[in-house]
Amino acid sequence: MFYGSETDGVRAHAERLAGGGAALEQMTTRLGTIVDGVAWIGQDAEQFRVRADSDAKSPLREAADRLRLLAQELEREADEQDHASAPDGVGGGGQVDGDENKFWIWQDGWAPPWGSTADLQNDIPLDASEFTVDSINQEGKGNCVPLSTLAAIAQADPEFLADHVHRVGRERYEVDLFIDGQWTTVEVKGEIDRDGVRGPDGNQNWATLYEQALIQEGVLDEDGTYSSNEQGASVFRAATGGEFEYGYDGGFRSADMPHYREVVRAAEAGKPVVLCTENSSVSANGVEIVEQHAYTVESVNPDGSLTLVNPWGADSNYDPEDGTHRITVSQEEFDQLFDGVVIADAPEDWER
Repeated sequence: MFYGSETDGVRAHAERLAGGGAALEQMTTRLGTIVDGVAWIGQDAEQFRVRADSDAKSPLREAADRLRLLAQELEREADEQDHASAPDGVGGGGQVDGDENKFWIWQDGWAPPWGSTADLQNDIPLDASEFTVDSINQEGKGNCVPLSTLAAIAQADPEFLADHVHRVGRERYEVDLFIDGQWTTVEVKGEIDRDGVRGPDGNQNWATLYEQALIQEGVLDEDGTYSSNEQGASVFRAATGGEFEYGYDGGFRSADMPHYREVVRAAEAGKPVVLCTENSSVSANGVEIVEQHAYTVESVNPDGSLTLVNPWGADSNYDPEDGTHRITVSQEEFDQLFDGVVIADAPEDWER
């Protein structure tokens, strides 16, 4: 006799709850657009907008969050039931697509060695503590600018990114992107690019989900790459709703290229900053750097130099000519090595 729940039905109900939450999110967005679009100014207008937020938008957001949490709880219960009901009491495989696990067809996040895709991992960790400048491993794609941009956003406000990605079902996630002037919920599920971004341990992480959502919405090309550094940096607008400026000197110092002092001031103000190297490999403080590559500015040091972070991952094996995960660059080396700068809005100016 079977005393457990019928898990397919539980998951179907979880999917309905998640869909209801997404519908409420969209309703909240539409309501905000309507309220903000009312041609009305003055004290009464401001009071109306405040009431609309407190009496309508906030309850809708809370209800959407509640439905999403209930859906996630049902998914977990269904997983636990399947686990308990398996013939040996241990359920299905739960491995992910690290290098040591890629050949087992039952595993979670399976990536067959002969294909170009990997199954989406079921339980990607999405706590805000996971969103760090060190949590990105570029893997096999030429997409250093968007990944360095994501790393810069994570450094500036990790909770913002964490608040905009959710697990809504088994191997199903939702990522909120700011597209065409409004927040759009993008569902990520099924197969993803085998060579896309991973975490430092080689497994899928939050950046994997953002990368896939950005591809689906056309912010990045179908293979996750981009045709220009400015397109790569547009990830910032899609992920935050904020704006950015890209300066390029074209091989000579031009008015469009921010001066070192501007870069320092932006970093000190908490703005995400990404630097792009020229087509030459020159020693920086005795450490080589990667040509035609992007780095996240992590900090301004007491001596005025900058600490930069490479998106290749903290645990990668760097060749000597490629430098290390972190490098330090002076103003002189900045002028010599870099020909592109992305400076983005600070977190307080992002679309909330």
